[in-house]
Amino acid sequence: MTNHRKYDAPVDATTLLQRILKKPSASDLLSLQSILLAREEMADSPLARDQTAAALALLEDFYCYLVGLESKLEAHRFAELASRMDMGAVGGVVAENMLGAGEKLLERVLIGGFSEALTVLASRQYIKAFNRELEAFYQQVAWRLRTHLWRFSAARRSELSPSERAGLIDALFAPILDNKAPSEAKSIVLGCLFQVLLLGSLSPMLPAQN
Repeated sequence: MTNHRKYDAPVDATTLLQRILKKPSASDLLSLQSILLAREEMADSPLARDQTAAALALLEDFYCYLVGLESKLEAHRFAELASRMDMGAVGGVVAENMLGAGEKLLERVLIGGFSEALTVLASRQYIKAFNRELEAFYQQVAWRLRTHLWRFSAARRSELSPSERAGLIDALFAPILDNKAPSEAKSIVLGCLFQVLLLGSLSPMLPAQN
């Protein structure tokens, strides 16, 4: 009797991004990395290569964040936090319409409106346990994420002065820098910022949504 191995069709970038926006996982980020590395290798212009390289750099920091967070938390607690990193819930968009509504969501980030959603998110009831190691980890992640966000904003809103850009970005990071904000809230806010930036970085590379 011949054993037939089940063939798992490769998942496309759009499907992976939808899953990451709903509940990010290191395995999906790794699969997305393979797609982007192949795209970078086949890039037919310096612009396409630069866009892909920027997305890969963001993806690397997002992956390291999830792996680092998982290593510092119990499995059950990490799974619960990952399930709360739902861009649809935070951004007010259902998962199926996330890519189609992505431009409006990104505009909210760039003009400062998204900071309100993150502030509300951080005000929800979480376990208020202080962990010095986790707080240091969040600060390190925020440093790298702030660089990605600054460059993304500069490319999309070049008319802003450096002080205006800094003010908008600082508002997004306010919950993370707040010493009174629960640690769990900070982990979810960081995850959501990674998600929305990944959405913005990959949108130009994906097929148009109906």
